This record gives sequence, structure tokens and C-alpha cells, in this order.
Amino acid sequence: MSDRALRMLERLEKLKSDRQNWDAHFESLARVFLPRRLGFISERPEGERRTEELFDGTPQQAARGLAAALDGLLKPKTEAWVRTRVVDDVLDNQDEVKDWLGFVDDRMFKAIYNPRARFQQASGEVDHDLAVLGTGALFIGEAQNLDRLTFASQDLSGLYIMVDADGMVNALYRTRKFTARQAQDFFVDRLGGSLGKTAGKALENKTPDKKLDYVHVVLPRREREDGRKDNRNLPFASVWIDVADKAVLHESGFHEFPFAIPRWDTLSGELYGRSPAMIALPDANTLQAQGETILMAGEYATLPPIFAPSDSIVGTSKLRPGRYTFYDLDAAVGQRLAQPIFPMQTGANIPIGREMQNDTRDQVWAAFFRNVLNLPNAGPQMTATEVIQRKEEFVRTIGPVFGRLESDYLSPIVERAFGIMLRAGAFGDMPDVLAGADVRFEFRSPIERVRKQIEAVAALKSVEEIGLVARATGDPDVMDFIDRDKVAKLIDEANGADILRSDREVAELRGQRAQTEQAAAQVADAEKALTVGADVLQKTGLLNQAGV
Repeated sequence: MSDRALRMLERLEKLKSDRQNWDAHFESLARVFLPRRLGFISERPEGERRTEELFDGTPQQAARGLAAALDGLLKPKTEAWVRTRVVDDVLDNQDEVKDWLGFVDDRMFKAIYNPRARFQQASGEVDHDLAVLGTGALFIGEAQNLDRLTFASQDLSGLYIMVDADGMVNALYRTRKFTARQAQDFFVDRLGGSLGKTAGKALENKTPDKKLDYVHVVLPRREREDGRKDNRNLPFASVWIDVADKAVLHESGFHEFPFAIPRWDTLSGELYGRSPAMIALPDANTLQAQGETILMAGEYATLPPIFAPSDSIVGTSKLRPGRYTFYDLDAAVGQRLAQPIFPMQTGANIPIGREMQNDTRDQVWAAFFRNVLNLPNAGPQMTATEVIQRKEEFVRTIGPVFGRLESDYLSPIVERAFGIMLRAGAFGDMPDVLAGADVRFEFRSPIERVRKQIEAVAALKSVEEIGLVARATGDPDVMDFIDRDKVAKLIDEANGADILRSDREVAELRGQRAQTEQAAAQVADAEKALTVGADVLQKTGLLNQAGV
């Protein structure tokens, strides 16, 4: 038992207490949108069925659709969605720097999408958590043998975050369960730390599968020693605690905060994010009630309860589909019926129920941006202007959200990956001019491309209208205001074609063209001079012949 471990465990209990309302909300969301994440209120056994009370899968489908859209719009595997740049524009435009940064982009993209890194699987789970719970957690690390990056999603039910004065997540506590055998493998064999007394006794007593609780704490290191370079002096501390023994088992550190904690939307003063699922939750619960009601109505309509006569009702009424209820014929109607055996007529109107159900489904889909995310394409039914207007609406609606996700989700991933690979020497020799230079990352998501498309359309419209002014005034010099190179780059970025030559190649090409044109002009001047000379000689000869 150590005082430090006790203080950290007390802090964890305070974080758990402060999150009770959130946990209840998360449990309600997970029940209808993401059943595999159930377990915020109480621990769920492994392999438990978690969809028994659900009658409509639309909420889960809508959440899955938004998660897939997040992956395709933020980090599409089919194209490089991040570009490394230098803050200093002068350095950034140097050919040597551009070549090295292009090499960095290529190596980093391949490392992130290395199948063994499991980025797609892990980030896909985080996307789903974002859409439903409003908060996700992704660990970015390196393999034990330091040969690749590793990514792992974190279960929010056992993860508690803290923020700095600027509202950025910079510390967290996460709970883990290990068997005694796993604890031996992880803490002793892998980390080189110690094994708690409780786990040691479990191994001695031949119960290696006994599960034990551990806590991992990552937070900024407040005190650091100048000149000390081991992992216990890095900017972020990493501490593993044995809960049963209340002891620190291992301590190390990270150069960067190793987690990306994206939050869909936050309110002032709140730690955790709010999600589209929170907006859709009332309709999602209504769908389950509607689904159950329509199923019951359908059973009554297709296999209704049957009424049959008897001297008196025998037993209790049986209102389940296909069951018989017996009644006294004379007491019921005062006379014999032509058809004494008949089905119960419930008067259920299933089409109206289905119509109400579909309206509620539309509400759920709308909460998950289904209509907004379906970007229009130009076609006979829509003019180019209408397409651009729809795309502008798309950017206005979804752009701010994705801007936050680029900052809180993509940036930590790329910065952490860049730092790990740079320290490992994966980028080769850095140009000397970049020593001490600050690096920035630009994201080239489809949303950014839509923005560029809007800008490109506006640029072409300006060129067209300025051309009209030039023709109307008869003054072509007004076209000199147009930067043709800038327009060409904007159009290429909007289309994502990446077909333009580099500035260096364009300069060389234009230099060669200028030399060719100059040489051609010189040849033309020489030919003109020869022609003039020949004319003079011819005229001179004619004058001499005339005796002038």
C-alpha cells in the first residue's frame, strides 16, 4: 500500500461519483443504439444477449450509418487525408523541404493503415461511440518491438477524463481487469514492473484465471528534472495501480498524450460530449413501443382469439392469439347466435400504425444527418447552381462539427504518430534547415474538398464576369488582376485530382519556353534582317542599272 496509490484511487472514486448522471444517460443510449456498450450502471457478463427488449433496429442502423460517414468523411483510406507542412512559409516553399515532407506523408499514411496497426478497426469503434455516446477514446502507441504503430479503442464505461484550463483533455483514469496470469505477462514480462501480492497468491494457489482490478492513470508530469532522459521524466506520466493491494506496480511516461478523446459537441462546464443519439433517444424509445404494439396487432389480425359458447365461462378469458374463450350463449345475447363461434374483432388499424412508425423512423434518421450526408451530384433533375447550394448547406450544417473532430480526433492521432515515427528514425535524415522548425498538419477530408469546390465555382464565376467587363470596355488589361496559377491550384484541389506540376517544375518549364521563344524571336529577327538586306541589294542593283 502506498500513499500515492491511495490518492489516485480516491481521485478515481470522485470522478466516478461525478459521472453518475452521465452513466445513466449512457446506459439509456447504449440500450437502443449500441447494445454492445451496455455496462455503465452495472457490470454485464460476457456473451450476454442484449437485444431482447428491442423491436426496431432503425436506431442501430442510423448510428451505424453516421459512424460509416464519419470514417469516409474524416479519414478515407482511398486518399491521403493529411498533409504535413512547416509553419514558416519560406521554409515550406523550399524544394528540399517539400520533398522531405512528401516522403513523411507517404510513410506516415502507410504506417497508420498498416493492417497490423488495426487503425481501421479501432477508429471504427470510436466513430460508433462518437455517434451514440458523444465521446470516444482511441489509444495511439507503438508495438513492443517498436516496429509499428498500434491503435486500440477504449471502453468509455471504464474511462474517466480530465481537462486543462483550456478545456482540452490532458489526463484520464481507466479501469482494467486482468487475470493473475495476464497480470504476470503484462506487468512483469512486458513492462518489467512488479506483480501485486494478490495476483502472486492467486498464482501460488493455482488460480491463474482469477480476475483482478487495475487502474491506469495518464496525466501531465508536474515535476521534471532537467537533463534526465528516461521514461519517468517524460512530459506525461503513466502509472499502473493494483486496486486490491492499493500499490503502484509500474510507472513510465509518454512524450505526447497517447489518447485521442474526440467529443461530438460539448456544453460549457461539461466534460463529456453530447451526441446525435441524445437528440434521437425519445424517438428511438417510441419506435420500440410502436414496434411491440404493431407486432401484437399483427398477431391479433392474423391469428385472433376465438370465442365459443358454453353453459358459462370456463376459467379465465384467454386473449392470446389463437386461444379460445368460452361464454354462456343465452347470458351473452339473450338468444342463440347464427354463428356462435367467432374471432375477436379488435378494430386495429395496422396501416396507420405503420405510417406513424415510418414517421418516427424518419425523425431518427434526420437526427443522424442522413439527408445532409447524401451529397447531391449534378444531373438533369438539378442545375449546377442547385447542386452548389445544396453543398453549401451541407458545409454549414456539418462543417462545424467536423472542424471540431479534426482538432480533437485527427490532430492527436497524426501528432502522436508523427512523434513516434520521427523518434524511431522512420523518416530518414531531416533537412538541416528544418532544425527547430514547427510542423503543422493540414487535413484534406471530403468536407474540405466540398469547401474547395464552392470556392472554385466562385473563382470561375469571377473570371467569367471579369472577362465580360474586359469585352464590354474593350480593355483587356483588367484581366491582369486574375492570378491564373492560383485559380488552377484551386480547381485541382477542389477536384482532388492532384495533377499539377510543382512550382519548381512549372518554373523550369516556363524558363525553357521563354528560351525557346527568345531563340525563335532571334531567328525571326535574323530572317527579317536578311529579307530587308536582300531588298536593299536588289533595289540598289536596279538603280545602278538605271544609271542613277
